[in-house]
Amino acid sequence: MRYLYIIGNGFDIAHGIKSGYSHYKEWLKDNNKSLFDQLNAAYNDDEAWWGNFEENLSTIDVDKYKAYNISNYKGVTERELFGTMESIRWCPTASQISDLYKRMIDSFDNWVSSLRIGKQKRKFKLKKRSAFFLTFNYTNTLEVLYKVPKRKVFHIHGQANSNEKLVLGHGMDENMLFDLYKRKHGFSDDYELNEDTQNVIDQVARLHKPVRCILFKNRKRFETLVNVKRINIIGFSFSEIDMDYLDWVVEHHKQSNGVKWKVTWHTEEDKIKIQSFFEKHHIHTRNYKLVRK
Repeated sequence: MRYLYIIGNGFDIAHGIKSGYSHYKEWLKDNNKSLFDQLNAAYNDDEAWWGNFEENLSTIDVDKYKAYNISNYKGVTERELFGTMESIRWCPTASQISDLYKRMIDSFDNWVSSLRIGKQKRKFKLKKRSAFFLTFNYTNTLEVLYKVPKRKVFHIHGQANSNEKLVLGHGMDENMLFDLYKRKHGFSDDYELNEDTQNVIDQVARLHKPVRCILFKNRKRFETLVNVKRINIIGFSFSEIDMDYLDWVVEHHKQSNGVKWKVTWHTEEDKIKIQSFFEKHHIHTRNYKLVRK
C-alpha cells in the first residue's frame, strides 16, 4: 500500500453535499421541530455550538432542560409526568435525557440517509491504485462519484443506508464529565455527587465516542497501512475529538522518515490547527505540504 487518503466532511461539502452540522440543524427544524426545540432547551446552543455539534454534546444544561420539561406540563407533578420509575434506577431527568439522545440519534441517522450526492463533478485527483481510503464521512461519495472499489474504503464511523450503526458522540468520558460538573458548580474534587446527578452524567457519558475501542477493534486493518509512503488528508477538520486517529497514524509511521503528507485547508483556523498538529509530532516542514481548498 503506497497511498493513504484520510477523508473528512469538507470533502463532501466541496461536492455540494449538505452534510455539515449546520445543515443537520436546518433539516431538524424542518422535519422534527419538537426535537429541535428540546435540543435548544437542553443546550445553550448558537451557531458556534452547532459548528462543533459532536464535541458540544457533552455540555448539556441539565437544570435548564428539566425546567423546560416541567414548564410544558403545568399542573402535572414530576411523578405523574415521568411515571413511578420504581422499576429502573434512573432519576426522571436521566430518563428524559436518555430519551432525548435516542431520538436525536434516530433523527441523525434519518438525516444522513437523506443526503444525496447528485450529479457532481469530481473536485480532486485521487490515485486509486495501491491506495486505501479512511473516510470519516457516512456517505458513499468515494464509491459513487470517484468509483473507488468498496474494498479500498473504510467508513470508520459507519456508512449511511447500511446495517452499520453510525458512530456519533463527544470526547468526554464519565470521569471527565464528573470533573466538569464539579468545576462548573464550584465543588471540591472530593465532593460526592448525589445519585440523581450521577445517573444524569451516566447518560451523557453514554454518548462518549469510543475512539480507542474503534482503533483496537480495527487494529489489524490499520496495521496494513504502516508502510504507506504518501498520506493525503482532504477536508478533515482536525477536531480534538478525532485526533486519536491521526495520532495513531503518526505513531505507526515514526520509523519511516520518508512519509510525505499533503493536507488541504479551508480557513486560517484550519491552517493553524494543522500546523500545530505537525509541530506536536515533530514532523518537519519539508515532509508536509498544505494546500488551500
